[in-house]
Amino acid sequence: MEGLDRIKNLLNRIYGEKTGPSAFQKIMPLIENFSSVKDKEKYDFSQEDVVLITYGDTLKKNAEPPLKTFHDFAKKHLKNVISIIHFLPFFPYSSDDGFAITDFFKVNRELGSWDDIKAIEKDFSLMFDYVLNHVSAKSRWFEDYLEEKKGCENLAIEVDPDTD
Repeated sequence: MEGLDRIKNLLNRIYGEKTGPSAFQKIMPLIENFSSVKDKEKYDFSQEDVVLITYGDTLKKNAEPPLKTFHDFAKKHLKNVISIIHFLPFFPYSSDDGFAITDFFKVNRELGSWDDIKAIEKDFSLMFDYVLNHVSAKSRWFEDYLEEKKGCENLAIEVDPDTD
């Protein structure tokens, strides 16, 4: 069974014969958009890959962004050992050890910048912890939800405060 048929069947199993086809039609534009990736093999995993999962501030050096310090270390000591670096959240945050994100479009200034991320990408494949439900109550999106702005109605699920 080819890729698209497998996706259709999976969506039908998950959502049922009635809703599955509709779900498939909604994601088809995304599939078509990303099917133009030139070097698909570059993004495949194999048993040969070694993934390092780390926070952006694992290594620190005075007067240097931690992402740059990490990159210098990784180039010197990990280049032929690690194939993929998975960074846990490196976005600005308000709490929860970096998991209450205030802005998914920025790099936490204390860690470095997008230029630091791009430099690391030249030497290693990268993965990011980008879990959208890790949004901070201090984020613009949550403020928009509280103000009931269009498009933000379903950002959060409200429960009775007495719920345990």
